[in-house]
Amino acid sequence: MLKRSFGMAINRGVASGIITKLNIAIAQLLFIITGIAVMLIFYSKESAYIENIGNNSIYISLAFFIAAVFCAALFLYKYNGLVKIFNSLKSLNIIRLKKLLLRNEDKIYEINNYIKEFNTGNVKNFIYTILIFYFGWMIIAAEAFLIFRIIGVDLNFSQAIILESAASLIRIIFFFLPSGMGAQDAGLIGLMSAMGFADPISASVLFIISRRTKEIIWIIFGYILLFRLGLNPLKLYLSKFRNRLKNRKIELLFSESE
Repeated sequence: MLKRSFGMAINRGVASGIITKLNIAIAQLLFIITGIAVMLIFYSKESAYIENIGNNSIYISLAFFIAAVFCAALFLYKYNGLVKIFNSLKSLNIIRLKKLLLRNEDKIYEINNYIKEFNTGNVKNFIYTILIFYFGWMIIAAEAFLIFRIIGVDLNFSQAIILESAASLIRIIFFFLPSGMGAQDAGLIGLMSAMGFADPISASVLFIISRRTKEIIWIIFGYILLFRLGLNPLKLYLSKFRNRLKNRKIELLFSESE
């Protein structure tokens, strides 16, 4: 989409995707820390349950997340991590993998240079990027606040930050579940019970239904925009798949022109 609509080179687009994901993770980390700080400052004394959460699972999970984000940022931004991963894979004695890597060696180095360029460029751009993503997480908390208010739950914005940051952390812990389904719902009910909300199960169910409905509408809206730009990912993928089957090939890879 970036190539066809905006003329962005494929490799620069891949590099921007890597940078975006990593910076979102850094902003998410700051948002989770904000939620924990609000919880410990304003609510830990009101509930032994919340205090126990703060002393155990949240701290342990947060420590792992901080370490993972810090190592990933340092590895990619400071120590040419993409190139190191590439060289490690290349050292494996797998002929087909080596051929694939050698065929894309120039692209890997170019992507790594784009990532390094972002890191060694203007530091203000990096800070602005983190702040924008952090503001995005706060907007998600504001959305949760509005949904709870609409369904009749009387909570303030600080409580919305706590609930949303906890949900964000649960999604990270249970990354193998789609959107943390089940675990996120149970965590929301537990926190709302601990914070003294009336009928937390009904409130959580209504909130989750409202949030999922919004997400479905958002996805449909996104695909409408894709179609208006003349892009149909499903049609493109199926066409490529049929061509591969005709040629008795099953590698589902897109060419750079696509």
